[in-house]
Amino acid sequence: MEAHGGFGMVNAVPRKKPTKAAPGSASAFSTSIKLSEVIAGGLRFEAAAFNIEARQAVQAMRVAGHSLVALYGASGLATFANKPTRFPRIYVDADHGTPFLSSSDIISMRPEIENYLSRKLTPQLDELLIREWDVLISRSGTVGNVGLAPERFASWALSEHAIRLRAPTPEDSAFISAFLRSRFGRLQLLRASYGSVVQHIEPEHLQKVLVPDLPMRTRRQVGSSMMKASRARDDANRLLDKADADLHTLLKLPPLSSLYRHKEGPVIVKQHASSLCWRFEASFHDPVAQMAQEISGESRLEVSRLGDSNCHSRNSPHNKISKARLRPEGWHLTAQQQAVDAGRPRRYQAPSKGGPYKRPSGDCLAPEHGHYQPVWNYR
Repeated sequence: MEAHGGFGMVNAVPRKKPTKAAPGSASAFSTSIKLSEVIAGGLRFEAAAFNIEARQAVQAMRVAGHSLVALYGASGLATFANKPTRFPRIYVDADHGTPFLSSSDIISMRPEIENYLSRKLTPQLDELLIREWDVLISRSGTVGNVGLAPERFASWALSEHAIRLRAPTPEDSAFISAFLRSRFGRLQLLRASYGSVVQHIEPEHLQKVLVPDLPMRTRRQVGSSMMKASRARDDANRLLDKADADLHTLLKLPPLSSLYRHKEGPVIVKQHASSLCWRFEASFHDPVAQMAQEISGESRLEVSRLGDSNCHSRNSPHNKISKARLRPEGWHLTAQQQAVDAGRPRRYQAPSKGGPYKRPSGDCLAPEHGHYQPVWNYR
């Protein structure tokens, strides 16, 4: 009664109305599945087979007005998909084997070949070879990593844990690679995977992945950009290989791969107590690193350690200030300005007159700020 105007002794507290859920919030955590979708999906009842984010990605492509086609199949964008069966891996040296690319290396910017499959003892080796512009998809363990095979990968053997996908034209293959690396493609690959502990995906699952059927001109434009990027990566790797070879030639040092060949089983290294350096982890006593150190010491080259004074003195601005004097036009720098400017490494500058170039008396590197000119004491 007090709440309706009487003399009350209890304050009336209005009840809070229940708040309504925001529209569309429930759809982020649940979805409805038709029986026809369950049958078409192979009678799979796990929630991962009907990934909500993947369904939303497909719906977003439909809302954008794109007609969708299957990624792989008779009417799909790709017409060839191959997953080799398990085979015994017999590794040999580079002269008698084919470079072997693992599924984790297909997205590497600079894959380094460590194993070579025997050409004579590997059954059906032709089914493992990569062709240029093949789409490589990891299918076991880490599912959904996608790479485009450049010219460098051609004739390499691919692991059975990856799928080789091929389209009629290189531009279409490159377009497929670009789409599968996007959010709209990767979510569909993850939805198609199966396995409770180790995830897997098979070539037939790619038939359920939908790709927008864009005009040929657009597909070629996207594919050409991907192919250009792959060629640029190949060119960069070739330059790195050349630089590495030139360095070994200049220093007259053999490649590390020719010094030590890893054998199957554990690696046992014997060390004297004087060489332990109080380090008992096996990685510190790497035999390859020890061989490289011994060869460097036996060579006629001057070898320095990172802890030597002639190596780390370059990073000390105080040492640089004591060995060089910076003279701008008409005024001198303060000690604080010298410390800031001298701490920035610059290249040496040869004198304009006075004969051939001579190394400065110190390791100081002078700044190049407009009219600043370093003053060296040449020998």
